[in-house]
Amino acid sequence: MRYVDLGPVLLSCNIRPRASWHWQQCSVDLVFTDPNLTNKYIQYRPVPPLTLCKAVVDHVKKSRGDDLGICGDIGCGSGQNTSFYSDYFREVVGVDVSPQQLAMARTATQHLTNVTFKEGSAEQLPFADHSVDLLTCCASVHWFDYTQFYPEVERVLKPGGVLACYSYLVGSIHYDDKVISDNFKENWYSLKPYWPASHYVLWEDYSTLPRLYEDDILISLLKEMGTDDENVPIKHSYNYFLRMWRKPASF
Repeated sequence: MRYVDLGPVLLSCNIRPRASWHWQQCSVDLVFTDPNLTNKYIQYRPVPPLTLCKAVVDHVKKSRGDDLGICGDIGCGSGQNTSFYSDYFREVVGVDVSPQQLAMARTATQHLTNVTFKEGSAEQLPFADHSVDLLTCCASVHWFDYTQFYPEVERVLKPGGVLACYSYLVGSIHYDDKVISDNFKENWYSLKPYWPASHYVLWEDYSTLPRLYEDDILISLLKEMGTDDENVPIKHSYNYFLRMWRKPASF
């Protein structure tokens, strides 16, 4: 595994079997079509730090050059991550299983002429063979069936193309009173046994995602997100992590 000096780097790379995937996928599809969740999602979902997204673009340019064609954002949800890449690619396509999420994404990005959205799944990517420079998965890859997703990645990426998977673990509450902050943290982590099985890869900063290519980079960097309340000032911080693989430049 290779490393980039953007923050603390995580070293381990093991493979964790996925259990009960079919049940998880069905429940995910139902959850993300809930209209109430869709409205809240675009309002409250954390946005990835620009430094992380820029690191992804720079990594792609090393093998694909500056003239970048297609970026596919898989599990794009309401499109917060998708829109960033419009400045760097001729075409950006967000893919998601939820029509409700995609409707929100189209509304939010209607000013971006090179951004489109398609209903589809990670296991059947809507791209031609060897046509994509970059595939991104922001807070989504842990929901996918790797046994079907990885062959699709291999099929659609150009030689030298990149798969970049990144997410955040949990939000950390920082309050002036240490006792209250500690109580927030203790109560949050007490819920860990109730998380879906697929979420356990999040607790390991994606280090246990199965390896796709030899060119394998894992980065951890901190994103500070502040919230001001006129009565109770609280800071909310997220630790983002990024895992990237570059497809070999020749077959």
